[in-house]
Amino acid sequence: MTIAFSFTVAGLTRFAEARRNGHGVAAGGWAILALIGLAVVAAAIVLGIVVMTTKT
Repeated sequence: MTIAFSFTVAGLTRFAEARRNGHGVAAGGWAILALIGLAVVAAAIVLGIVVMTTKT
């Protein structure tokens, strides 16, 4: 979970930097990394909520 969140933060930071410097392809790659990290974090949160609310 922490690694996925780190990828999200790093991806967003590098995306902004690459876009500001005019590196469109690199910015796209960093944006994809950030989105994948964000999806993993969101999936982990949802899974945690489902596990906590499921009765056995």
